[in-house]
Amino acid sequence: MPDPRFFIPFDPRLQPAPAGEPLRQLWRVHALLERSASGGRFPLNFALREFALAGSAAIPELRRAAADSALPPHTRELASLGVGMAVCDEIGGSLAFALNYAPGELAPEVGAAVLARLRYPDLDPQAPIRKIDRMGKAAAKFVGQALGRPLDQQLLDERPLDVVLRLGEFWRTKQFAGKRDDYYDPRNSLLPDVLERKTGLPITLSVVYLALARRLGLPAEGIGLPGHFIVRVTLKQDGREGVVYVDPFHHARPLDVPACKKLVESQGRRFVPGEHLRPVSTRDLLLRMCYNLLNLYDSKHESLQAERVATVLLHLNEHHPSARMVRAERRLQRGEKPLGVADLYAVLSEGPGTPAAKEAAAWLRRLETRSPFEDMPNRKLLSPLEVTRYS
Repeated sequence: MPDPRFFIPFDPRLQPAPAGEPLRQLWRVHALLERSASGGRFPLNFALREFALAGSAAIPELRRAAADSALPPHTRELASLGVGMAVCDEIGGSLAFALNYAPGELAPEVGAAVLARLRYPDLDPQAPIRKIDRMGKAAAKFVGQALGRPLDQQLLDERPLDVVLRLGEFWRTKQFAGKRDDYYDPRNSLLPDVLERKTGLPITLSVVYLALARRLGLPAEGIGLPGHFIVRVTLKQDGREGVVYVDPFHHARPLDVPACKKLVESQGRRFVPGEHLRPVSTRDLLLRMCYNLLNLYDSKHESLQAERVATVLLHLNEHHPSARMVRAERRLQRGEKPLGVADLYAVLSEGPGTPAAKEAAAWLRRLETRSPFEDMPNRKLLSPLEVTRYS
C-alpha cells in the first residue's frame, strides 16, 4: 500500500505560462477578496487590473462575494465593481462567438440585450426579448384589427404597404419617439431602458422597430446613414418589389430616397445611395452602438467605462489593430499604465510595420520618459470612427 505522505496533489497554478496563467489570475482575484475582507489595503487600480486580467472566468467568484452577506460591505462593493470590470470580457466574447460561428442567426435585438449588460451586469438578456415578443403579438393584433382581418401571409402579400403604415400607427400609440433633450444619456443606448422609457437614440429605436417588423413577417433591415439610423422594409406585391424607409426616431414616419438624401446632406455629407442605403450587418450595428457608448463616456471623461466598452469593441473587431489602440488610450487616460502598455505591445506584435504599429511605438517611446498626455493635455482621444489611418 503506497505511503499517503508521498502523495502531493498537483497544483495547476504551478503550470508554466501560458497554461497556468488563467488559474494564477483566478487565485489572485480570490486572494484580493480575502485580503479586503481581512482589512488589507491596496490601490483600487491594482484590483481593477487583476479583475480585467482574469476576465469572464472570475465572474462566478466575484458574484459569490458580492452576494455574501457575511463579508464586509466594502468587500462586497469591491466584488460588484469587479463583476462590472470582468463582464465586458464575457459580453464581447459571447457576441463574437455568435457572430463568428452563426453570423446570420444573431438577431440585432438579442445582441443589443447582451450589450446592455455593460450597465446592468446581472441582466437576463431574455427579459427584454420577452418584452419585445409580447409587443410583437400586440402589434400583430393591432394591425389585423386596423385592416379588418387577421394578419397572415396572405395579407402581407396583398397589402404590405398598409401593414407597414399600420405598424407605424402602433408605434405612435406606444409613444416611441427620439430623445431630443439629454441626447447623450447612456440609457438612450441601452435596449431595456429604451423599452421602458419609450425613447432613445435612432439606432436603439431602430433595433426595437426592426424586431417588431420581423415578428410581423416584414423583411426589414437596418440602414446606417451618417449621423442617423433608419429601417428599410422590402415590399413585394403582384410580382413587383419595392422598398419603403422608416424613421423610428421621428415617430416611424415613412421616407423616400429624396428624404434620405436630405437627412444625409443635413450632416454635411454628399449623398451616395449605393453606400448610404446599404443594409448593415448585425456586427456593424453592434459596433456602431459601441461607438455611441464610447463617445458618450469620453465626453463625460469616464475613462473606466470607456475602457469597458473598448474591451467589447476589441472582441467584435479583433482583427483590426485600431480596437486595441482605442482601449490602450483609455487605459492610459485613467492612469492604468501596465495594461495600456500591454495593449500597445500587442499592437506591435500583431502587425509590425503597419501604421498602427508605428503609432504604438511612438506612444511607447513617449511613455519611457513621461505621461503620453503630458505634452498634449487637450488631446482628443482616438475615436473608432477615425481609424482609417490604421487600415
